[in-house]
Amino acid sequence: MEKYNLEPVSTYDTTGAVEIVKKNGNIEEVAIASRLATKIYDIEIIVEDIQKNPYNITSFFVITRKITH
Repeated sequence: MEKYNLEPVSTYDTTGAVEIVKKNGNIEEVAIASRLATKIYDIEIIVEDIQKNPYNITSFFVITRKITH
């Protein structure tokens, strides 16, 4: 982020961030997201592989309340 002089703004998810950038139409706004998100919103990828850690991964968990009968 510092390399590109960007100010982070939190959103509810990465695809949602792409949607916001697309709707705003401001060329100074960017989003960090998946390639799929760029295809969904027909938006250009300007930089790839921006992570600093080559072993970077994202984990997803599905959490629910325990169902009792």
